[in-house]
Amino acid sequence: MNFYLRVGQEALINEWKTRKKLHSLGMPHFYSFGSHIHRGTRMRFIVLPRYGESIEKMFVKHSYKFHVKTALTLATHILNVLEYVHSQGYVHLDLKGHNMVLGLQPDHAPVYLVDFGLATKYLNQDGTHKEESPDGRKAEAGTMLFSSRDAHKGVITRRSDLESLAYNIVTWLGGRLPWEDCLSNPEQVAERKEKAISNIKVFLNESFAQKPPSSVLGEYLTYVSRMGHDTEPKYDCLRRLFSHGIREAGFLDDSKLTFDNHAKLIKKTGIKRKAESENLLGLKKKKAFIPVIRNPCSNHNYNFSDVRLTRNLDKGPKLRSKEFNWARILAMHPDKIIKKDRINNNDIHYSISKPIVTSNKTYTSNPTPAMIKVMEMSKRRSSTHTSKRSRTDSTSASNGLTPAMEEVLANRMVSTRVLRSHSRRQQQYSK
Repeated sequence: MNFYLRVGQEALINEWKTRKKLHSLGMPHFYSFGSHIHRGTRMRFIVLPRYGESIEKMFVKHSYKFHVKTALTLATHILNVLEYVHSQGYVHLDLKGHNMVLGLQPDHAPVYLVDFGLATKYLNQDGTHKEESPDGRKAEAGTMLFSSRDAHKGVITRRSDLESLAYNIVTWLGGRLPWEDCLSNPEQVAERKEKAISNIKVFLNESFAQKPPSSVLGEYLTYVSRMGHDTEPKYDCLRRLFSHGIREAGFLDDSKLTFDNHAKLIKKTGIKRKAESENLLGLKKKKAFIPVIRNPCSNHNYNFSDVRLTRNLDKGPKLRSKEFNWARILAMHPDKIIKKDRINNNDIHYSISKPIVTSNKTYTSNPTPAMIKVMEMSKRRSSTHTSKRSRTDSTSASNGLTPAMEEVLANRMVSTRVLRSHSRRQQQYSK
């Protein structure tokens, strides 16, 4: 009664919610209180809101196992209530499913912590924390299954509520506490709790048939085991730890206490922009990939930018583009051959029977298609008109020259002889 009158005032609760920016808080407020004489006995009463079923009943309905999101969300809401209770200088000392009830109205919190019959002040009148001194009168207070190590000694601390909450979480997740089979022996229960906290990893492996469903449970117990008797809990860090466990399991931390349909975590993806006609660019044509080895200097090898396809190929018998020599091709032209022959043979005395003294290997070894055609025509004419020679007949079919070319050469040779004979005569007259 005294606890509710001091801590359960609606104005205090609303002020705390505003300070902590909470939408709801599972701390019951009272409507009224008083006393009534019944059959000669004065009885005190307090009027509280009506709430729903207890968490213990929901736990039984769900086959003694809650989903990881349900368990950690429930733990977060209870932690919020404990922070408020601790801020008022009290500890609960009796956390269990029977003392947690569901909210019924839309403006209610998801879950409420009730039954503060064992609530005790941990602060002295001057605001200092009480000494860590065992008190046999307060020892073994609360429910043996979930009570803390400090509760077995009668020590009043805030870490006592946090340790008791950890044992509740283990059972909510389907675990079995190692001291369940010896609850009638408080000393043995206390020993097993000391052993469990001294080796948390072994404790959790023994409590669950398989791997513990959440890694944050071990981190939470480790934090509690390192707290001093007067250490102020880091409530924000513990809330973030529970939130991480929910998201680690792949579910959304929406603070909603659900038992069946749980909101899964949706990964955020970038918003895709809608393609607009004015923003569309022309699509680039992809180059066709030819898996076969391509031969150099072929007609289909038009993509010269892809140098890797032909870089390491051996040089074949075909002429490569870089070795193509136009000067050599132009040198095969008949007029070029004659001009070259005239320049190289200025000092040679020609004879009428042999107008050209140079070898014709340079142009007969690799004749052009036009030269081959002329040579074939010359051969046909010489074979069909052997009896009658004309101006167009060639004196030698083997030299590869046309009759017109032979006539030009002959005229040049005659003019050369005339000039030479004329020069000799002038020399004789001068003598």
